[in-house]
Amino acid sequence: MIIAVIGDVVARAGREALDLYIPKLKEKYSIDGLIINGENLSGGFGISKKIFEEITDKHHIDAITLGNHWHKNRDVYHLGYENEKLVFPGNAWNLKKKNISAKVITLKNGNKLGVINVLGQVFMHPENDSPFLQIKKCLEELSVKAILVDIHCEATSEKQAIAWGFAEQVSFVYGTHSHVPTLDHRILKSHTGFVTDLGMTGSYDSVIGMDIKAAVKRFEGDSSSKYKPAQDNLWMPTILCELDHHSGVCISLKRLVFTDSGVKEWDPAF
Repeated sequence: MIIAVIGDVVARAGREALDLYIPKLKEKYSIDGLIINGENLSGGFGISKKIFEEITDKHHIDAITLGNHWHKNRDVYHLGYENEKLVFPGNAWNLKKKNISAKVITLKNGNKLGVINVLGQVFMHPENDSPFLQIKKCLEELSVKAILVDIHCEATSEKQAIAWGFAEQVSFVYGTHSHVPTLDHRILKSHTGFVTDLGMTGSYDSVIGMDIKAAVKRFEGDSSSKYKPAQDNLWMPTILCELDHHSGVCISLKRLVFTDSGVKEWDPAF
């Protein structure tokens, strides 16, 4: 089965990019499932019930993972922890319900896919529980072989450690949160796919999705300058992962980047 995975979708620009490029993704590639990270969907911070329902229905998204901004829009509680398409970072310091870090979804071809979402600890909130322990707990609960792990994390080293730590136990480990796509996609131990960061979907001409002028002023020390989402030059970095649903082995990975000029592809260099 072939799964398309899309990183942090940022605000209106990100949603417009989905509208533009998901139809092209599905036209050019035969995919069995579509997973996105949606923690920035609503104004750049959090997710709303309305947006969740609109995009999952419009684009037939199979699952949405979250991150450290999961709680920024309180409307998320109206969706419910048990929503079958919403995967929460169960080790988050402010998430009291801890057994919602993994969901099993049924794809259109009938195959089952496990999706796990955790937060990192390095340069993140110091009270986040261990992502390693959280993933181990999730694996004890999941009965499927094909499993994706979204490690929403700041440090590249922690993302890589998670991938190596669970190589041969899960199918694909991918990083989110950094908003900058990496070109290090590869398969570890002939089993587990890995990429340090999927990259963000939204405005390319931005500072990780935010308006350039506002961000520069903030870094110059102007604390009165408020972050606001950027709008220009849309793009959608994507990873296609091909999995054997019987064994959970990642057969191949391909990096795609959709822009107004078309789609570019990168296969692993090694």
